[in-house]
Amino acid sequence: MYFIFLALVLAGLLIYRENQSLALSHYQIKSKKISRSLKICQISDFHNHDNEDFQEKVYRAICQEDPDYIFLTGDLVDSRKTKPEVTLNFLKRLVVHYPCYYVTGNHEHRIKDLEKIHQAYRDLGIHILDNESLVLEEGLVLHGLQDPRSQGRGLSKKDMENYYRKLLDQASFDPQAYQVLLVHRPDFLSLFASYPLDLVLAGHLHGGQIRLPILGPLLSPYGEFFPQGAQGMQKLKETRQITSRGLGNSSFPIRINNPPDLVVVSLEKEK
Repeated sequence: MYFIFLALVLAGLLIYRENQSLALSHYQIKSKKISRSLKICQISDFHNHDNEDFQEKVYRAICQEDPDYIFLTGDLVDSRKTKPEVTLNFLKRLVVHYPCYYVTGNHEHRIKDLEKIHQAYRDLGIHILDNESLVLEEGLVLHGLQDPRSQGRGLSKKDMENYYRKLLDQASFDPQAYQVLLVHRPDFLSLFASYPLDLVLAGHLHGGQIRLPILGPLLSPYGEFFPQGAQGMQKLKETRQITSRGLGNSSFPIRINNPPDLVVVSLEKEK
């Protein structure tokens, strides 16, 4: 019995340590479209992670990378354990140094006082991409899609796909510029790749929560086993999609073999 108890304690400590660790996922992409080489940090699924030591790790990692932009791909605040002040205090430190651009996730649209949170983001200088596009600089265009949960509960995947398609049909794409899309859900790469998008940044799947050897990610937030594309970079046609494992947890608070993830993308000008 003693050894069983000791094994459980050690397993608990290992799980806790992994959930408070931080992994950096670096990606390098070359393109002739961009006018200069630049660096992007992506923050996804923060879920108002209130461990101060962990927040400090993330802040220091971002400062060390010194990105040109920070892209925020939703679920920064958790709808079940809602503590917007935690997320706001964390973001305050970043906006001083780096321009930040944000799209909503499904959790945000479950929060009753979401507009108050968004106004606080605006007051910090965070640009909320509410189904809009903007030119960040010469050769770089940023598009943002609001999460389909904004349309209400109970949407099927087909409903979500139609929602995204309608918005993308209304967007304007400059074929000479590098086109980046910020979106929370990564499930629709085949749709995104049918538009002239060069890079899609997403999150939502938390890397599958538990990653098994050989089999990979175990479970999606939908309750789907072995979800495809739960992390890392995929490519379809001319579109690359990078899916972050996210930084926080929600109703399922355990990660195994799946540490929190800060995505760093280096866009290199191809000669």
